[in-house]
Amino acid sequence: MNRSKIVIIKLTWNQGESVMLRNRLKRLSLLQQFLLITFAILLGGMLIIGWWVANRIENAVVNQAASTTALYMNNFVPPIIQSFNADGTISAAEQQTIAGILTDTANGNRIVSLKIWDTDQTLIYSPDASQLGVDPGPNEELEAALNGTLVSHLSRLDKAENRLERQVATMLIETYAPIVDPATGAVIAVVETYQDASTLQHQVSLAQRQSWLIVIVGTIAMYGLLSGLMRRGSRTIAQQQSQLQQTVDELHHLLAQNQSLQQRLKAAANRTTQINEQFLRRIGHDLHDGPAQDLALALLRINDLCREQPQQAEIIRHALESALAEIRHLAAGLQLPELKTLPTSEVAYKAVREFRRKTECAVDFEIADDLPEVSPYTKIAIYRIITEALYNSFRHAKGAGLRGCIVATHARRNVHIQIVDDGPGFDPAMVDANNGHLGLAGLKDRVTLLDGVFKITSEMQRGTRIDVMLPVDGHDGGHDE
Repeated sequence: MNRSKIVIIKLTWNQGESVMLRNRLKRLSLLQQFLLITFAILLGGMLIIGWWVANRIENAVVNQAASTTALYMNNFVPPIIQSFNADGTISAAEQQTIAGILTDTANGNRIVSLKIWDTDQTLIYSPDASQLGVDPGPNEELEAALNGTLVSHLSRLDKAENRLERQVATMLIETYAPIVDPATGAVIAVVETYQDASTLQHQVSLAQRQSWLIVIVGTIAMYGLLSGLMRRGSRTIAQQQSQLQQTVDELHHLLAQNQSLQQRLKAAANRTTQINEQFLRRIGHDLHDGPAQDLALALLRINDLCREQPQQAEIIRHALESALAEIRHLAAGLQLPELKTLPTSEVAYKAVREFRRKTECAVDFEIADDLPEVSPYTKIAIYRIITEALYNSFRHAKGAGLRGCIVATHARRNVHIQIVDDGPGFDPAMVDANNGHLGLAGLKDRVTLLDGVFKITSEMQRGTRIDVMLPVDGHDGGHDE
């Protein structure tokens, strides 16, 4: 139970250390992270390459020494092997000859111990006589040598058969050299030698130190070069980021200015709409209270003339009544009903009902119930657009196929109004106040002020379609600035 707790605590601590390490790495800059990772990769690569080169140097030096030993043994040992006794033993004279090989020559002096194996893996000569005739067990290196392969390596003398060699050194070069019959080329024996490795180790150590020095210097040079390139690149990136940030700040500033101008433009458009409606309302009042009252008074006085010239008086009376009716009609049309508190759909309903009442035209008009709430200025625009478009189609198309709709589009971000008729049509390019299309030109200007889209599609004898797209700009308006 206690051991389980210890393991859990240790794992928790390791996870905590991992989290702390990741947090520290995140706090480093991109350049520091790159240099740290590059250093780790180059260090790992340096260690692997250095170890590989050192190992290759050691193998090359050992193999060179083994080749020299094998050549030396193949010059002296075959005659001795060929003169073995019939029972496979070596005579005392032959043993003296082998001892002379180890002591009388420069190459032999480097050999600490020598053993001779027969082709049936029987040890026929050894300085330790107690090993003769003993089954050595499986020996892959000996089998390879009997197949003609020179085998050599640095041995730590940790086998039982190396009892005598361990008294001389702690590490020797162990070589299995195949002895070849000069006449037939067949392997007739294997000589196992143990060679002094002190000189060889010095050569190997020197070569390895040199190789390690080259690898370390090369790694440091690579790291320095990469670091310099990355620092230069990092400075360039930092400068570009600074310039980019400056550009972004300028764009943000321009965007803020643009948004401010748009807000001011919208406020000005709303104010213009309000002023226009107030102006139209004042004109309506002036028409009603001024010319209309004068015409009414004239109608009262015209009755006095009826006695003297009844026919002329009747003509004048009808003209005055017609003018009075027209003035009152114009005054009523210039004044809007109260729209601020009405829902958007009710504003559209009110415009259509007013058109039907005045014209007695059965227009087919679809109004969506889910229209979004808009500002009072947009409500005024919706009312004016519907009434003016319907009246315009009624005047020119005589109400033929007159129909329309108002719906919400683009995820309730826009209100789409469409008026269609089957009238004679006209050229949309001629929509201009100077060309007599005062109503349509006024509609286009009103929609443009609200940042909307106004489109007329018409062909001769193919009818006309008016499409208006108004943005939903919120409904917190109605406050004068």
